[in-house]
Amino acid sequence: MKLFLMFTILGFSFFSYSQDLDPVVATVNGKKIKLSTLKSYHEQNLKFVRSDKKITVERSLNDLINRIIGVENAKKAKVHKRPDVIKKINDVIYNAYISDEISTKLKKIKEVT
Repeated sequence: MKLFLMFTILGFSFFSYSQDLDPVVATVNGKKIKLSTLKSYHEQNLKFVRSDKKITVERSLNDLINRIIGVENAKKAKVHKRPDVIKKINDVIYNAYISDEISTKLKKIKEVT
């Protein structure tokens, strides 16, 4: 019994510890933004966004929050059902598919050579 109790406590401790490795930094309308998402987004901003204003982690978090709210508002307005938006969505899906296909074929070519 003591062994079972020890493993149960150890299991909960590990679960709690693993949750702390990627804590939630913000919750927007029930959607959680984890630290890893914020870090990744912020790194992308530092690489690709050119602005007169300094790109801070706070600005990156605000961008993520505004994006979640904006997408929710767009869905409420049924923007995703407009023909021009459907075309763009389909273009993105097609390009992702082609990219995957090309990557697979390139890997096979590299394996052969």
